[in-house]
Amino acid sequence: EVVGGRHLTEYFSALYIVKTSLESLNLRSLRKIRSGSVAILENNDLCYAENINWQRIMKSQQHNTLLQNNKPPEQCHLEGFVCDKQCSPEGCWGPGNKLCLSCNTFQVLNECVESCDPEKGLFQSPGDRQCMKCDKECELTCT
Repeated sequence: EVVGGRHLTEYFSALYIVKTSLESLNLRSLRKIRSGSVAILENNDLCYAENINWQRIMKSQQHNTLLQNNKPPEQCHLEGFVCDKQCSPEGCWGPGNKLCLSCNTFQVLNECVESCDPEKGLFQSPGDRQCMKCDKECELTCT
């Protein structure tokens, strides 16, 4: 969940991803980088990294984000490597509605959903944008 940044690599980076065959980062659990820059370089197949709101994750304003020579965002878009429509504009770590940094509307467990539909066994948690699963003892809906 947290990269502390006590031991930095090249470019003073706490997160350094270079010359991999990754298509997406899939860092679903990453919530915070306390110190250090982010360097994601020369990953010819990598999509999604350009659209992440790194400032939301990075707590140090003295460090920056260096994203260079990865797959061009236009090419990613043409190939369909784009964030799911349930993801917020903050971006995503990869394909699908379970790799969003945050959700556009509602979240149930680690999945972004359009609504807390009782027909799908969900109800909205009071006061937030979380959906809860209905108790298995409920018959058709939890209303």
